[in-house]
Amino acid sequence: MISTAGFLVSNLRNVDVLFRVGPFRFASLLPETPPAGAAVAAGRLRIQIPDVTAQFSFPLALDVRVMGWGEEGAPPIDEVLKDIAD
Repeated sequence: MISTAGFLVSNLRNVDVLFRVGPFRFASLLPETPPAGAAVAAGRLRIQIPDVTAQFSFPLALDVRVMGWGEEGAPPIDEVLKDIAD
């Protein structure tokens, strides 16, 4: 888990946040990033997965869900976490 978290954090900006949402799941928040930008970030992670799997000798899968909110702001955090957990 530490290696996985390290890999994920190394691919985030200083303003992004990574947190654990389950036994083997992480989520990240990318403030002020449009959905298209989040998709680009996810694509960079996908490209690196084979190298990370080989380097650390553990399987790594990536499931990306992009959520965005307009000017009205984000829904309550419990709703966001429920959506991530599903």
